Amino acid sequence: MKMINGQLMLDAEEMGLLLDLDADTIRAHAQQAGTGVMNLPALWVRRGQRALDRVQRQLGHRPDIAEALDVLRAERGHRP
Repeated sequence: MKMINGQLMLDAEEMGLLLDLDADTIRAHAQQAGTGVMNLPALWVRRGQRALDRVQRQLGHRPDIAEALDVLRAERGHRP
């Protein structure tokens, strides 16, 4: 996760964690878009919302993106 021109940018691994998808799927979708700007399929958005809702229930509050990624990494055994 990094800031570029004031915008939060996530890599494919982080997007995959948030959307409950594998990073290769994210990369393939990004290559198809080809513009550097991705529109996410509605199904992916719903999956991501469910993942964030689950994290919120675990923590008892709505986490910021960094905290949510930490929780999701811990669940899946990923390193930051």
